[in-house]
Amino acid sequence: VRVMEAGSRITFSDVVVRDTFGRQRDGWFGRGFEANQGGRGEITRGLFERNREVGLIAGGVGSSLILQDVTVRDTLGRDVDGRGGTGISAICGAVVEVVRFAVTGNALCGVQVAHGGDGSGPSCPDCGSMDLRDGEVSFNAVCGANVQCAGFDFNRLMDNVWYHDNNGQNLETTELPVPAAGTPIEE
Repeated sequence: VRVMEAGSRITFSDVVVRDTFGRQRDGWFGRGFEANQGGRGEITRGLFERNREVGLIAGGVGSSLILQDVTVRDTLGRDVDGRGGTGISAICGAVVEVVRFAVTGNALCGVQVAHGGDGSGPSCPDCGSMDLRDGEVSFNAVCGANVQCAGFDFNRLMDNVWYHDNNGQNLETTELPVPAAGTPIEE
């Protein structure tokens, strides 16, 4: 599911997005939900399971995701190269707010706050923004939270959030793969 461009908004409740695949021609993407280029997504009661590269992502200034009562689990790497596997990502100036959630069992990390670009496209200087409340980040293969933004207040990710069994790394600040933001839709 993808929402793009300023002024665009998608609101879902009681939604399941699972078992996505990358594009047939090159194996890229397979994301569960993407808000880019100023698009906004609001999801209440959702399950995002076994998607590729990233379960949910907001990228670009003006883009946002507001999530309530959401589970994101078992996100896999891209079909083409296995990179990625993040549950929820906020990059390139986008805003993500998550309340009552579980982010578990992802191939890379549970949540990620970073600048954008993974070397495949343009990166951006703006850092994402994320606030987590009342949830669990667990059993992620590399780390619970990956924050690649200097000066980010880690308390924003810890309001009654239980981090456990994240390969011994509940918080990681090194550079891990970051999905590209704002990738245009191709024919």
